[in-house]
Amino acid sequence: MTQIDPFYLALLVLYSLLGGLCLAVVHGREDPRGVRLWGFSLLLYSAAVMAGVMGLPYHPRRMVVNSIISLAPVFAFLAFTSYTTMRVNRRWLAAGSLLTIAVIIVNHLGPHFLVALDSTASTPIAVVLFAMGAHALLRRGPVDVRRPARFVAGVLLFGLLLWLGRAITIWSVVGTTSVTRVPARIVSWLMIGEMAGAVAATFGLLWMEVGLGEAALRKLAEVDPLTNLPNRRITMERFDRELRRSMRHRRSFALLLLDVDSFKAINDGYGHPTGDAVLRHLGAVLSSTVRDVDAVGRFGGEEFAVLLTEEQLAGAIIAAERFRHAIEAAPFVKDSVQLEIRVSGGIAMYPEDGADWDAMFAAADARLYVAKSTGRNRIVAPEAVLQP
Repeated sequence: MTQIDPFYLALLVLYSLLGGLCLAVVHGREDPRGVRLWGFSLLLYSAAVMAGVMGLPYHPRRMVVNSIISLAPVFAFLAFTSYTTMRVNRRWLAAGSLLTIAVIIVNHLGPHFLVALDSTASTPIAVVLFAMGAHALLRRGPVDVRRPARFVAGVLLFGLLLWLGRAITIWSVVGTTSVTRVPARIVSWLMIGEMAGAVAATFGLLWMEVGLGEAALRKLAEVDPLTNLPNRRITMERFDRELRRSMRHRRSFALLLLDVDSFKAINDGYGHPTGDAVLRHLGAVLSSTVRDVDAVGRFGGEEFAVLLTEEQLAGAIIAAERFRHAIEAAPFVKDSVQLEIRVSGGIAMYPEDGADWDAMFAAADARLYVAKSTGRNRIVAPEAVLQP
């Protein structure tokens, strides 16, 4: 057994274990596509190592080993970019892989075989894909897991340098000579770097998956699934924060309740799916109309709540009317259905209407009831009823 054999064995065991772990983690699940692809990439590396230690003739063995190695970075690239918004051109990926394999085969079958070219043919595609993957993670990576995405991007850059260092080393040692082996000491250090990169990338991808899972759970707990607006609990928490801030700085703010007029008639006449679509439409209109400093949420049913921060009564009335007119000016259209949507609203002011949620909500709800009972499509404020 030669000195380098234990490193091959270590690579084989490590890649097999990590690849098997990735596939076991995502077994029966559809979402973690990146971990699954990374697992396939690791198993390809493992297959290449296994082919390398088999007792095949030199040229067939090297062709198989390096052809498999040329495919592994492609799966790795697909794994990393699956967490980004980058659009991957699979035809270019396939063309690059086929070109690399063709270079390997021609080098072995041609009259002038180059050991260095055989060992580094996969370097260009690996370097390009790793650079693109790192850039995609840094620029187009998931917002909810920026830290692990940056970590994985750093691992990719490390892998890129490792590929380049390996190629430079091989060409400087072997070049165009007939030497068939790189010194064992150099190969050992390269293998250690490969093992460290494989472990770090696996850790980083699993870190991203955990972060994305936590973000999804937070979204389920905080966001109304129909409209993608903050739900009742989050709206009330935002109210409490705004209340404490307003008390501290002795400023006023407003709570606006909006309710869709004749929503029951929409459900009865067009069906609940259309009613749900109307609510989604209203959520989009409100989101595009609200100021950055304010907050809008779905409070339940067809009722929405808007917190208007640092607003006096006059400003709150203007803002409420802006919402009402924006909704009125954006009819709901889907297939053959076109509906003009109207809303009624009630405004409560801090501190005039109370200094807690229950008091302000009761005041705004009472004025909303007045708006409904006096003709709808209007906003009722503490001191005024605005006609449409």
